[in-house]
Amino acid sequence: QFAIPMGFGLICMILVNVIDTYWVSKLGTKELAAMSLSFPVIGFITNISFGLMIGATTALSRTIGAGDQNAVRKMTTHAMILGLIVVFLVTAMGLLLQESVFKLLGADDETLPLVIDYMNIWFIGSIFLIVPLIGNGALRASGDSKTPMVMMICSALANAALDPLFIFGGFGIEPMGIKGAAHATNVARFVGLCIIFGTLLYRDKMIDLVMPKLNELKASWQSILSVGIPAIISNIMGPLATALLTSMVAVYGPEAIAAYGIGARVDALLLIIPGALTG
Repeated sequence: QFAIPMGFGLICMILVNVIDTYWVSKLGTKELAAMSLSFPVIGFITNISFGLMIGATTALSRTIGAGDQNAVRKMTTHAMILGLIVVFLVTAMGLLLQESVFKLLGADDETLPLVIDYMNIWFIGSIFLIVPLIGNGALRASGDSKTPMVMMICSALANAALDPLFIFGGFGIEPMGIKGAAHATNVARFVGLCIIFGTLLYRDKMIDLVMPKLNELKASWQSILSVGIPAIISNIMGPLATALLTSMVAVYGPEAIAAYGIGARVDALLLIIPGALTG
């Protein structure tokens, strides 16, 4: 009942990356290599988000089970605020450190400007990844696994429609190249954010618009992070291994990085079933 909708959602989430990779490959090998270099960093941040989602789901499940709707609203709101703080930290650290990180991953003088062009936009739009994932966790804790599926499907469809338009131009839109792929992803995820936030605020009444008290925030964050931090540590091992492999492959040039990136996108499809069952 829960895993099948989540499986469809994960398919759509992975398809966003596959679609981006497909259209960027039309720009050339260097652009595809630049996008492949971004995967370990994006994977690292995504898995931090998944860890927070797991922590929020666990904390909210207990709160919902206790039957206190006021406490549920507070916990959901506090989880979203925690997500916003993480967004700020991720964006600031990413923009400051990205040049050094991508050089360590093997970016050369040709691919480094391209990957930075892409990631500058991606980092600013990270709010559209992290906050909706926490919202997904809140909905799943309440027993709703279908709305997150709908959100991910809508995001994937929007991304599929916008990618060629933003990358190559058309209908009055100037071609943006690899930057267009990042803009398309951000717009698509913004659609998902609107669906999730609207559902939590208006349908399920799980968002509290009252200014939270500091001691309540602290208690909620402790509950979320007691599960979330171990989950984050476990989850980031994969992206760290991918980063090490990427730096090894980079020795053989942009063509090798581009090929490795394509393989990584296909490889992600194998994780759908275990990912859905785990969720």
